[in-house]
Amino acid sequence: MHPNARLVDSFSCSFRVGAPVCPAGSIMRALLSLPFAYEIFRRAIAGHDLNETLVKSYLRPNDSDRILDVGCGPASILAQLPPAVTYVGFDPSPSYISAAIRRYGKRGTFLRGLATRERMKELGSFDLVLCVGVLHHLDDGEVIELSSAAASVLRPGGRLVTLDGCFHDKQSRISRFLLQRDRGRFVRERAQYRQLVSRHFSVIEDDLRTDLLRIPYSHLIMQCTRA
Repeated sequence: MHPNARLVDSFSCSFRVGAPVCPAGSIMRALLSLPFAYEIFRRAIAGHDLNETLVKSYLRPNDSDRILDVGCGPASILAQLPPAVTYVGFDPSPSYISAAIRRYGKRGTFLRGLATRERMKELGSFDLVLCVGVLHHLDDGEVIELSSAAASVLRPGGRLVTLDGCFHDKQSRISRFLLQRDRGRFVRERAQYRQLVSRHFSVIEDDLRTDLLRIPYSHLIMQCTRA
């Protein structure tokens, strides 16, 4: 299952099993299921320029690109994309999909449910597949399956772009503490993420970022190119 897992989803205090429980966790999780609350929270900890950074530095879309966003949430990133792109977003949350439709209308296609291989292939080929905050919610087998499905719909030269929390040797204690309590149960090290997607992508560029949020946190962005 590919959950709704955008970048700031981890900070709802709904900590995973085995980690300390936040008393307000269930309340925060319920609030973040509301698109307007989600957007306020996203801007509070990530700033207004996060999506701009992703688009300008990593996606770098052309006007004619077809973009598939897996776990799109309310599709906030669409505001930073060129108006002429073809955008398709998947999310299992009906409230997020409804919010995306209300805000963007015919600028994109917004589909409720999971981005399975079959549903992805029905949509044709893409230049970019985007997975923000998704892989660290998936076990190894699910990551391999998702990367395989992405590779199967990417055009030659197309890219899978991912962003997830990442452990590394030089991160601060606070950053590691927060990652250990992320709701995603599969936060990995850099080499582990690369190894999983390398089964279907031979060219992988990655960037370890510690400056994307207003709190100490480490993210790995991967750009995986289909040969």
